[in-house]
Amino acid sequence: MDGLTEFQPKKTAHTLFMDFVGYSRLPAGAQAQIQQTLHSLAFATTPMQKPRGREDLIVKRTGDGMAMIFFDDIEAPLKVALELDERIKRQQSALREQIGGTAFRVRMGVHSGPVIVLEENGALDVAGEGVNVAQRVMDAGDSEHILISDVVAQALSGDPTWKSLFDDLGMCRVKHDELVHLHNVHGSREDGTPIGNEAMPPRVRATQETVQGLVERDARRAKEDTAQLTRSYVGRAGLILGVLVALTTFATFLANGIKRTAAQTRRAQGIVIQRAKDKATKSATPAPNVPDASPGTEATPAPGKSFVGTADSQIPDLVGLSQTEAAERCGAAGLKFALSLKTPGQPSQTVPKDHVIGQFPAAGGRAEANGTLYVTLSLGPDGGPAQVAATGILVDIRSQTGFALGAGSYLAGPDGTQLPLRFQATTDEGQAAQTAGASPLKIVPTGASSSGGILLSADDLAKILVLPADVQSKVVVLHR
Repeated sequence: MDGLTEFQPKKTAHTLFMDFVGYSRLPAGAQAQIQQTLHSLAFATTPMQKPRGREDLIVKRTGDGMAMIFFDDIEAPLKVALELDERIKRQQSALREQIGGTAFRVRMGVHSGPVIVLEENGALDVAGEGVNVAQRVMDAGDSEHILISDVVAQALSGDPTWKSLFDDLGMCRVKHDELVHLHNVHGSREDGTPIGNEAMPPRVRATQETVQGLVERDARRAKEDTAQLTRSYVGRAGLILGVLVALTTFATFLANGIKRTAAQTRRAQGIVIQRAKDKATKSATPAPNVPDASPGTEATPAPGKSFVGTADSQIPDLVGLSQTEAAERCGAAGLKFALSLKTPGQPSQTVPKDHVIGQFPAAGGRAEANGTLYVTLSLGPDGGPAQVAATGILVDIRSQTGFALGAGSYLAGPDGTQLPLRFQATTDEGQAAQTAGASPLKIVPTGASSSGGILLSADDLAKILVLPADVQSKVVVLHR
């Protein structure tokens, strides 16, 4: 450790970590070209043209990528990431030729946290949580993802432009079983070019499935414990002389009544849900000739599979086509057609209404067979503000005076039947907003039943049942 000096106190670093997806599978010649090209693209971005002192910016090469550590501006790493993403997408064809026909695919992660600055033989280096977490954030992403930690999202959420690009993904399990709160940065530029990758990262999806499995396991155990406790009480009651016959008869009658009531409840619940589905289906107007997707609904790729790959489908250019023409061209290319979940429509002064203004992934690349192509439609010059789909469900029962939310409370249909929707309960509006997302479906219940049911109207129930499964899983009840 001769010549190594630690600078104190610790400093806050704003770190951008990036690497090339699939780097280790490429030949040595292509790897060297990728390192040089990625370095040149990153240093050509606008934030890197600002003069900085020796201790304001440190750049570390990592073999398959690099880390850029800023000390003077928390926005700088995210600005570099967005501009680098745009350059790669616009120059994809030329970049592919430079590295022997392989798609130029990069993932990026941003975090802000404390580091220790070290100097060895006159060169500065950093170590600590600020850099380590930035790498964990990047590792959670896939091709074209720009992920940021919750620390960065909270610091920039006061700027409406930044906040509109942040999609809260919740907690994700990363290396060493650590949990990191992530946000996905994606959207659409003014010319329709997509920002980042709006698909759910496979690691985030796997974490959600694991958590759901643990919740279901705990529910099963609680049910088994309750059943065991019930059997214990019945066994003790059987030892009481003189009332054995009476208790046995009563227990049998009660059990049969519960079974009949449960069966009737399930039948009634099925009728209510089916009627709501029928009503929603009749009121919906699907776009003509759009395969496997309704307007405003995202077709999600299978968990663990990357959309862009080495399969046989060529991604067509849909920009400027009508919705019907775009859907037909997708079908001819062996791909599915769907509107973007975040920005299904955007106003435009130049592109006619209901014509494609942007798509993801971009045209010219390769896609897995039967993959999904997301598009943004023009709303025309008088289209108004961009349409945003529901990110979750917020049930506000604060106006239901006298109703106490308990452990046995549940969401119910118009006739009081229990709905198969899990929910979280909170009195904190900030926590409710975080759980339900930026654009939740807001519902005020019609009342409460004596058994603890939160009653919803038939119209609200119909709105819930047509939402995607991942949106239905984000239900929060806000109470006093």
